[in-house]
Order: sequence, then C-alpha cells, then structure tokens
Amino acid sequence: MVHTLLVTFALALGPSIQESGGAATSSREPSVGRFGAFLRETSGLAAPASVAIDEEGRAWITESHTGTVRVVASDGVEAARFVLEVVPGLPREPHGIAISPAGEVFVADAVEHAVVVIDGSALRKRTIGKRGAAPGELREPRGIAVVGGKVFVADSGNHRISVFALDGKFERALGRRGFGPGELLAPNDVAVDASGRVFVADLGNQRIVRFEADGSFGKSWGGLGPFAGLFHAPCGIAARDGRVFVADRDNHRIQVFDKDGQPDHEWGVHAVRPREGGGKLHYPSDVALAPKGDIAAVVEGLEGRVQFFGEAGSTASDPPIVDRSASAHYEGGCDVAGDLLAVLEPAGPSVSIFDLAHPTPIEITRFGRSGPSAGKFLVPADVEFDPDGKSVWISDPLLHRISQYSLTRKSDGILRFDPFMAKFVRALQLDELPGVPATPWPTEPTALEFGPDGRMYVADRANGRVLVLTPEMTFERALGSVGTGQGKLLEPTAIVVEPDESARAVDEDGRTITAGARVRVADARGRKIETWSCGWEIDECGSAASDGNRTRNLGSISIPGPSGADRRPFGMAAAGADGLWVSLEDANLVLRLDGEGRITTTLGADGVGGLGKLQWFHPQGLARAPGGSIVAIDAGNHRFQVFDAQGVFRTAWGSRLFLEPILKAK
Repeated sequence: MVHTLLVTFALALGPSIQESGGAATSSREPSVGRFGAFLRETSGLAAPASVAIDEEGRAWITESHTGTVRVVASDGVEAARFVLEVVPGLPREPHGIAISPAGEVFVADAVEHAVVVIDGSALRKRTIGKRGAAPGELREPRGIAVVGGKVFVADSGNHRISVFALDGKFERALGRRGFGPGELLAPNDVAVDASGRVFVADLGNQRIVRFEADGSFGKSWGGLGPFAGLFHAPCGIAARDGRVFVADRDNHRIQVFDKDGQPDHEWGVHAVRPREGGGKLHYPSDVALAPKGDIAAVVEGLEGRVQFFGEAGSTASDPPIVDRSASAHYEGGCDVAGDLLAVLEPAGPSVSIFDLAHPTPIEITRFGRSGPSAGKFLVPADVEFDPDGKSVWISDPLLHRISQYSLTRKSDGILRFDPFMAKFVRALQLDELPGVPATPWPTEPTALEFGPDGRMYVADRANGRVLVLTPEMTFERALGSVGTGQGKLLEPTAIVVEPDESARAVDEDGRTITAGARVRVADARGRKIETWSCGWEIDECGSAASDGNRTRNLGSISIPGPSGADRRPFGMAAAGADGLWVSLEDANLVLRLDGEGRITTTLGADGVGGLGKLQWFHPQGLARAPGGSIVAIDAGNHRFQVFDAQGVFRTAWGSRLFLEPILKAK
C-alpha cells in the first residue's frame, strides 16, 4: 500500500524541479553517446565505496571495510593494492576518491573526518580538514571532485559542500542543512562540470541540486519514486560534456540527465538472482567516467564489485522497463515481542509487522510514508517494541527524532493484513528534551533498546554516546563520548540491556535499595563492543531514581579476524548466561560470544557469502524471541533466518529466489 501511494503521487506530479529565477529551459545539449554495454567487472572487493579512473585507464577503488585502495588496470588485472596511512589508533574507512591532473590522489576518510592526499605509491603528502562543524572542518566526508585547482567535498555530516584549494586552504561552503532550495541533507557525492557548475547528490532529500559557478543556487530536480527523473537514494554523481550521471542506488540503475535535469537516458536492469552481474545492477552506489569518456565504472558496494560499461551500440540494447519496487528489502534493526516481529524497509521507508505464530511468518501490517513532518520517516534505522508490546518506536537519524506508533489488533482471531493497525502517537525531538547535554551536532538516533526497568537506551551516532531516558521519556543520563578509547564510541549500531546483579543491594530488612542494568553497545566503526554498568537508588515506594555516580564503564571486547584486524559488529541479541549473539556484516558471520567475549558458536563461513542454511550475505539486525530463538535479518540475501539458542536452524522466509537453496535442502 505504501508503494502504491508513492507511485500515484509520482505519476501525478512527475519529477520536482526547482530553480532560482527564470523558467526551465527545454534546450538540450547534444548527446555524446549512450552507455549500457557491459565490458567487465572487478569482484571480491571489501565494501567498495568509490572509484576514479586515471589517464592510463586504471581504476582506483576504495574499499571501506579494509581501509585499502585497489588499483585495477584497463585489462582488469590488479596493478596495486595499498592500505591507507592514518592517524595511529584510528581505524580506516575510505570513501570518495578523485585524481588531480598532476596525479595526486585525494581520498575522503570517514573516520579521520578528513581528505588524505597521497601520491601514486600511497605516501601521505598532506591532509585537508579535520573533525568539526566550523568552516573548513568536516564530518563524515563522502564524495570528492578535484576540478579547476579546487577540491569539492561532500561534507555529509555537516550537510554541505566544502570547497578547498589544492593546498588545503578552505575557500567556501555551498548549502546548509534543510529541505528547501539550495539546502542539503546528507549529501553523498559531488561533481563539477567544465563550466564550474556544481552538482550534488542530495541523498536525504532524494534529489540532485545544482549550484552555479559563483556558488549561488541554480536548480534542483528529483523526488522519491521509481520513474525517470525520480530517485531512490541518489548516491553517486559524475558530470561530463553537459550531462549528469547519477547512481540511483535503490532503483538499481544509472540515470543520465542534461545540465538542467532533463532525462537523457538510463541503463541498468535490477539483478534478481543471487550475485547476478554481467551488466545487471544491484544497489549501484557510485559512478565514474574515464577521462576519454568512453568507459563508465559503476560501484556496487553490497555486491563487492565494480562493473565497467561502454557505449551502447551493436553489442547492447536498451534495458527493458521493469518494476523497481516489486520486492521488499529489509535492513537495519528489528525486534520481537511475543508472536510479533517488527522490521524496517528503509528504502520504503516503512515498518512491517509479522505474526510469527505460523510455520511461515505472515505480514499483518505495514506503515510509513516519506517526509520530514511528524509521523513520517526519511531513513529509519531501528525499531523497538515498548515493554508491553502494544506500540513500537522508530529511530530516524536524519530527522533527529524517535517516533511512537500504537498497534491495535482486531480481537476476532482472524489472520488478516490490516493497513490501519498502526496509529501515530508522538515524535520526540531528542535535543529538545530538558537536560540533554549540548553537543557539536544534533542527536542522530540509531539503535533503540528498552531495559528491563522500562528505561529506553538511544544510540547517538553523531556524538558517540547513548542517551538513557526514563519510562516517562525524560532524559536521565548519557553514556560515552565520541572517540576510540575506553568508554568512547564511533558508530553505535546495536544495544543490549540486561539486569546487572552487581549493582543490586538490599538493606537490613531485605528491601532492594539499589538496582542497575548492564548496557552493551556494538560500535561498528570502532570495531568493538563497549559495556557500562548503570545503577539506581530505589525509594521507599519502590520507584527508581537515577544516580549518575553509579555509571561505570566496564571495558570493551573486540573480535579479531584471521588477518588480525578487528571485525565490525553490527547487530546483537542476548544469548543468556551473559552471552551475546553478534552479526558481523563485513565477515558474513553470526557468532555467539560467552561472558568473556570468547567465540563459542560460529554460523556461516568467514568472509564467504552463502545461500544455504545459516549462511549469510551482509547479516544485520538480530532479535531474541521467547524461548531464546534468534531472528536474523540476512539483508544481502533479502530474507530472514531463525535459529534456536544452540544455533540450530529453524526456518527462513523472504525472497523466493534467495530461499531456493534452503528449500531444496529440505
């Protein structure tokens, strides 16, 4: 139903085009060729983020999970591979990459929050920017363009484009956070044409924004939808010869426009079968053109590959028209309450509720619409049932809020899909809660978790902390701060809260006078799991009052990989006896850890994505069901898997093609 509403809206209005002054021109620059002919692919990459092609036709590819840059020659043979030199103690996470006419290589690092400039042998020459919100400072830099002696950086976390001289001197910023003309929301990439016009992949606003050479706002086009001129996560952008190329990630295509936003052509057919390539696309996240303009490189981060295309001609035909919104793609967090499972489809954006009391779980409602107003979502990150299971909370980091929806199920016992089961209750802007400490950036909530005492724990990815809210949803305390040391976080993605018996004390009459919780936080970018103990005083009425002095950090654990580098934990669920189930998205594993952090059970093959029982491709959210079984989102395989407390497979459901190996095994 959500998709139908979106499609109808898009069909009625078409792509939205806004410009500063004057009417939209209908003139179009001459076409210089249509891409679409598949040439080759480079696969086996570790979360590739961006690509640039040099004058010799070599592709320079950043691999964000391993901190490497791989160089592939024009014949597809690997020419070099090197690890970025970074600040000691910081993990590496390269994203955007660009090459200057002088041969210098510019790499945006999302952990160092800077642009690292290296030579052809990976020797660091200088650094541009540092973490911060002031002019010339960066947060989560993504795409880069180096044109006309200037460096343009998609400063995603600060919602702007920062412009520097080649020597690193800050010159100006384009845009600011917002939804209106010339405003940006988490820009993911930037491109500059020969006339100095700046084109921005405005990811959070689902559009392309153009600034003129003098920095003024020119126009924007796009909107959410599957049709030509609309987008579902415009992530990568390139500009050449009067045309603008956009990696339209969740529509599984590359769209091409003229400089005024008029569609020129597109290519890409949604890869339907597992690991299908050969010119078919699955979540393309970046696009780059060779200097000669004869080759386009397309990055597919989820599939770990880069595909190369030439001009479409006798070797390729126009792609067929396909339904780009026919299947669901569940990602992020999930939660279970009784027989109900709540999951997210961020691309919707929507929330689905499944009834688990059947051999194959049944979807009984779906809700959510895209937008910044109350009751809508932009990019939901996690979903959590409240303690009584009668409502769900959804976090939305780009909107700085958490939203509550009540769930009312009909009492007649008939199993049905009810589109009206969920009702919007309220939205909490977290920074407006009294007592929340001031930080450089507004709170960006990701992981949510209710503790056994009714407190809610909210991960804040922007400021490396966890906010603790009372059962009345007032602020109580904060855990952690941004950084890499003990008690610090870089990217909190999951929280598990359990009673902490070490914090419990009784008086001489046996009455509990203190209680507490143990809070464990998965830090994907920090590559660790951090633990805190939080204590409370209990008054004579049995009510808990916070005692900030009883907050203690208990240290962290890490999960080393075969190469010695620590793994990236994504999802977590309690496993009993102080144990944890942890999903490692980068390793395609789900592990059980004991109370000391030792691995006791391994599900999956390290680094190898599979389709069989308890094999994974980018596993994400985990949720514990009654009885100790675990529901896991097998995101890259578009399915769910369920296993019991001992790690024994129970069931799976999802996309039919991705279930075939399991069904055949049965």
